[in-house]
Amino acid sequence: MFRRSIMLTLSLAAILSGCAKDKNELAQDLEKQKTRGAEIVAQYQKQESHPSQHVQLRMSITSPAESEKVYEFEIWRKRDQNQSKSLLRVVKPDSEKGFVSLSTQSNDAEPVSVSYNPLSQQFAESGGND
Repeated sequence: MFRRSIMLTLSLAAILSGCAKDKNELAQDLEKQKTRGAEIVAQYQKQESHPSQHVQLRMSITSPAESEKVYEFEIWRKRDQNQSKSLLRVVKPDSEKGFVSLSTQSNDAEPVSVSYNPLSQQFAESGGND
């Protein structure tokens, strides 16, 4: 009986070790992951370094008190060596459509944001010299 359990244990160990990857395969997998990670970071940095961008963003918000609310935004960004400008415009929901926010930031100054709310027909400014 003891001999049979040893044989069973050894057989199981041999089968399981055959399923496991050896060190070379693990090293290759790790290298592939590192390479893919570097590619993703390089792509992101390339996109971020572009002087102008246009992005459409869709976001869904749910809460226990309200049904799902879907927001859609358009965002324009423009950069040069001295400053960065971002314009955000709400596209949906219709009840908030037309809300606009313009943000600017110079290299040596605090960011300034000016927003316009079409419902109240008012502008609001934040940042800079508050």
